[in-house]
Amino acid sequence: MKKLKYKSMFKYLGLFLACFQVLVLTAQEGRTSEFLIVKGGNAISVLIDEKDAKVVSIASGIFANDVLNITGLKPSIISKASTASSVIIAGTIGENAIIDKLIASGKLSVTAFKNDWERYAIQVIENPVKGIDKALVIAGSDRRGTAYGILELSRKIGVSPWGMVGRCYSRKKKRVKGYS
Repeated sequence: MKKLKYKSMFKYLGLFLACFQVLVLTAQEGRTSEFLIVKGGNAISVLIDEKDAKVVSIASGIFANDVLNITGLKPSIISKASTASSVIIAGTIGENAIIDKLIASGKLSVTAFKNDWERYAIQVIENPVKGIDKALVIAGSDRRGTAYGILELSRKIGVSPWGMVGRCYSRKKKRVKGYS
């Protein structure tokens, strides 16, 4: 009787482990390439549109200061695309020309939340526009969604949202990964 009990237990355990391994392997497939915000003593730029809402500029400034506090290097905030290997592109759907071009070309999909409030997508895109090799794109459904997406990057690099209020400081880093 005990042998029969152990045999069925091992069958179920084996089945569980096989299913678990399939789940782990499936979860690994969807990962995108890593995106470095600071590498080798250089911080990348944040590209925003001047026509976008003021809160996008404010959130970009907060993010740049967060990177400065962690690395000692401050990303520049630019409004015109230039040739660069990597850049962060942040903008609101319908307010940022580059975001709209990426959506129109099919490189960026926002159909899941396009007409929602306060939603965002963060995605690494290869060759988003001429002259830029790789971009971390933050697209918001509205201005608050874009700001939330930008500040989500601050959280991902290790900045506490309580930094200003509770004097919670992050550890200094030489290499900062914003997305992987």
